Amino acid sequence: MIPKTAVITLCVGKDRIEDTERLIDTFTKYSDYDILVVSDCIENLPDRPDVKYIELKSITELPTFMGRQGETFNYNLKGIVIKYCYEKFLNYSKLIWADCDVFLTRKNEYLDTLNSADIYGRSGLISHNPDFTKKFNQLKVILNFDFVDAPTMNECVIIFNRSLALDKYMRDWARVIEASYENGLKPYFELVEIAIALEMNPDVTYIGLNHNEEIRTDTSILTKFRNSDLPVF
Repeated sequence: MIPKTAVITLCVGKDRIEDTERLIDTFTKYSDYDILVVSDCIENLPDRPDVKYIELKSITELPTFMGRQGETFNYNLKGIVIKYCYEKFLNYSKLIWADCDVFLTRKNEYLDTLNSADIYGRSGLISHNPDFTKKFNQLKVILNFDFVDAPTMNECVIIFNRSLALDKYMRDWARVIEASYENGLKPYFELVEIAIALEMNPDVTYIGLNHNEEIRTDTSILTKFRNSDLPVF
């Protein structure tokens, strides 16, 4: 059977519909990937037979916004959405998470070659950023794990290749997210939860990548992925 790939995205709120439509249009034009869109406003998205729409409320009861006035988007929802799609849609051997403002600018065949590791993402270390370090240290205490440091990734685009090791990683990632939420930690810097789950799963292979110019968002150029000089974790 030919391995199948799906792109997963999350569209929360009507102000993200235009971005999501662009993602759908460009991935449809420049790839043969299936598209899975999780949203709280499906009725406002285009009726496309080539897109699988999933109601966000059918997946989780976690709030979409947090903070004293509900002013901060709950970025950890993406982990819940990824885990759901990973466990629900077993016919996909590769899942590509893409924030809804990500879009292709041309056909990117290099994505199809990233198969040797369980996870690909842009690499760095938690200790490189004081905001990441603060949340990292809070979760170390909550989870009673003695982490020294952990690799981070650009969480706008993450590539997952299905494996037994990744099965456990998804469960642990959800557990870290739950601990973060229950202890009132900030819902942004979600790459910290991603990184801690990696540290909890040494059997998961993770390769850090650089990005150049073939996958874009409104705020940065993400790219045709290429191997970097950064360490392989």
